[in-house]
Amino acid sequence: MPGRFHVVFVLERHPEFRNVLSQFISKQGSVYWSNAGKQTECHDVNVIFGNGFWPYYSGPWYLFHEEKKVHKSTWFDPYEHNSVENLDQILQEMANSHTWAILPWGREEAMAMIAFVTSDDQCWEEFVSAFSTPSTTLSESGLFLTKANSNTAPLLLTGYKNINSLENKFHGVLFGSIETAQTLWQVTGADSDPPIVLHFQQTGPDATIPAGNFENLETYKDTRYSERVLVRVLDSETFASYLPSWGTAVILSGDVDLESLRNLFQTPEFHKLPFYGTKFVSVASWAFFPTNGYSSSPMYETLLCRNPLLLSSFLHCPRNKQFKLFSCF
Repeated sequence: MPGRFHVVFVLERHPEFRNVLSQFISKQGSVYWSNAGKQTECHDVNVIFGNGFWPYYSGPWYLFHEEKKVHKSTWFDPYEHNSVENLDQILQEMANSHTWAILPWGREEAMAMIAFVTSDDQCWEEFVSAFSTPSTTLSESGLFLTKANSNTAPLLLTGYKNINSLENKFHGVLFGSIETAQTLWQVTGADSDPPIVLHFQQTGPDATIPAGNFENLETYKDTRYSERVLVRVLDSETFASYLPSWGTAVILSGDVDLESLRNLFQTPEFHKLPFYGTKFVSVASWAFFPTNGYSSSPMYETLLCRNPLLLSSFLHCPRNKQFKLFSCF
């Protein structure tokens, strides 16, 4: 029978990530960094993540505290297709082999995050406590949420306690595909509830929306005085035609709470983060980030859903062979 584990997924690009991780590690005693097969004691997280904006990985790595048994050479490769079963196996092996372990779980170019995994209740509590704020709460389904009036962006994305599989539990997927539009439209029931595109566009002569079957909802400015254009996409053909070009957009379910969305973009810290995580699914049933908004390639995409079963349906839909599941969280 597969072993049970606790796992937490954390946004690595959050401005407080390194400080909080450093403080957590400093209280753990001896912590080791396994990098490309070599193990050294870790005293400085900047050795792992580098000093620039983008994290730097010199090879397969993970952090751990107290090795309980010899660790198999299982490695999560965030650049290749990974089945949910494969991801489960990696997390189970890490939890069984160490008191706790931290490993990269996203991609450097898109949705960079780490996974913290343990089978120890106290380790789980210590880690979650270190990365939480007074406004952070964990929903029964595993979403870390912050209060609607909170100006802080969440460090913690999702967390699942005492599980033996991520199947039917995860709220987010990072994947690569060239034909996402048709599947997304079908799975989300967009014919009866057309999605809304939040187009991130600097003001100026280029602040336009492509022609198509849209319903213009509103235009407003955020704290950076950038144009935010809300449009509802009215048919699947328009959605499929323009989805590849919306690299600086967030696509939200049609049931989005527009007033709460406006308040979200007035949050002072919003513009500093490449991804606002669970804040979006607190105002909409699902949120889709084509190319994650920060890559010119259509190969890095993120889908967040309030209901994990919708994500399972998305992954099990027939699709082209070029689809790659990078990670679930």
